[in-house]
Amino acid sequence: MMSRRVQKRYLDGSCRAVQVILKDAGNKLENLRAGAAKEKGP
Repeated sequence: MMSRRVQKRYLDGSCRAVQVILKDAGNKLENLRAGAAKEKGP
């Protein structure tokens, strides 16, 4: 059985990992949109 301390640390780590993944994905999307906007031109 997992101790509460280990469980909390694991869950905190998971939440942090998810936040990093989402932020990274958001940045990639932003870069793709910026690139697409440049290609279209005025």
